[in-house]
Amino acid sequence: MVAQRSTCLRRKVGAVLVKDRHIIATGYNGAPAGLPHCIDTKRCLRETLRVPSGERHEICLSGNTVIKLLDGTYKTIKELAQSGNDIWVYSVDTATGKIVPALATNPRMTGCRDDLVRVTLDNGKYFTCTKDHKVLLRNCHYCEAGQLKPGSSLMPMHYNFSANNGYESISNTIKARKEKWQNDWIGETYSIPTHILVYRFINDCDIELGNDFLIHHKDEKFKNNTPDNLILLTRGEHASIHHKNNPKDKDFYVNIGHLGHIKQIEELKNNPQFLHCKQMIGKQNMTANWNDPEFIKKMQKLNKQKGRELSQKTNSNPEIIKRRKIGRILKGISYLMFRSQEEVNHQNYELIKKKYKISSKLGDTGPQTPNTETILKYFPSLQEAIEVAKTYNHKVMKVEHLTCKMPVYDLTVPLFENFAIDLGDNSCVFVHNCHAVHAEQNTIIQAAIHGRDTRGSEIYLTCTPCSICAKILVNAGVRRVVYRDGYNDKMAMQILDFGGVTVENYSPGQDGGR
Repeated sequence: MVAQRSTCLRRKVGAVLVKDRHIIATGYNGAPAGLPHCIDTKRCLRETLRVPSGERHEICLSGNTVIKLLDGTYKTIKELAQSGNDIWVYSVDTATGKIVPALATNPRMTGCRDDLVRVTLDNGKYFTCTKDHKVLLRNCHYCEAGQLKPGSSLMPMHYNFSANNGYESISNTIKARKEKWQNDWIGETYSIPTHILVYRFINDCDIELGNDFLIHHKDEKFKNNTPDNLILLTRGEHASIHHKNNPKDKDFYVNIGHLGHIKQIEELKNNPQFLHCKQMIGKQNMTANWNDPEFIKKMQKLNKQKGRELSQKTNSNPEIIKRRKIGRILKGISYLMFRSQEEVNHQNYELIKKKYKISSKLGDTGPQTPNTETILKYFPSLQEAIEVAKTYNHKVMKVEHLTCKMPVYDLTVPLFENFAIDLGDNSCVFVHNCHAVHAEQNTIIQAAIHGRDTRGSEIYLTCTPCSICAKILVNAGVRRVVYRDGYNDKMAMQILDFGGVTVENYSPGQDGGR
């Protein structure tokens, strides 16, 4: 019955996940969330390409594709496949457009392909993948890499370590709201420190840090933003930890620890080093200070003064002023083209500008569209400014079809089904993680969405699991697989056997009461 819901034109597969004799999830094969289904497009790509059953289940990336990880490191997908470990990556929740942390599983080499394309962006960077690999656009829709056109705008992620005292901050364009003149959403900028984003998402909370709390990196590595490295502390606790980790006072704190209980602290009252440490702890413990209105007022005054000094310094530099103006012009024109989804040129610019005018009454928060007079102060012509804006902010310059054959790799990101690949200039774009979702994959995903424990469960399939799905079932803690006759993947059987999963083949009629 579940298999009949499949959207695949070639073969319908169903799966039922059972625990303690209760169904906890069902699944069928079809397109991932956000992608068109074959029954809607009336086209089966695998049938068109005459791909044999059991082969080329995935879209893939070249081995030198760099993946940005939440632990602060950068690894090629080939390196990840060689280790085989699960890793934390950056993904996009296509329902909101926001960046989210995601646990990627099963990095692997999927074979050798000769249908590859190289996608070059406006920043001169490029990535190589199979032509049917889905890439995430700025409007949160997917497009096959081979179908991208010059000027296609990809979903970016920018990151830096200077805007937040050495901690990583990330930004991208998120979904805002539908406008009355559009069928699609407009975008606005979203920026947040990575460690705050990860902690809030993993703990499903929207805690305000403010003056009371801080998120602490347990290993003292500010770039390692994996969930198990982040804990919530008061400002006082955070300051004490950092002070105790000061090499100058470390040995002294060790000695205090050996002395034991409070009575022995009395002996240290006349010790100059102890008094110094105690005084420093008092200075570092900011909890009381941030609860003092006078202290807050003093800090706000100091910050305003520093801000004015920095503003005066930058505003007096003609080169900085010029770059800032040009950036605003390009951002405004690019945003206008993004909102209108029309072909903008020097002839219709003013008309489109008027039609999609930024209005505070409508709650618009996007960049202002510049006037023609302002543009001509910094560009020789209006058309040239428009042409430059077309390649502003991660837009496709060209797509080259390659003829060479090379090994390709993939990984799996449950729930969000995309991940960030690094471009080497403090920015990323997002690509999809698979071409189609199998029934057993969908079942495990549905169980995860609803928070159901899959450990010790059993799964019933209308076919044999493939090797990729076998790894997913082992990782999910499934203890038993029952399948019907069909395509038999020997590698899958070996993986299930190695993972301690019981496998049974059942054909209708062979055991009537079963």
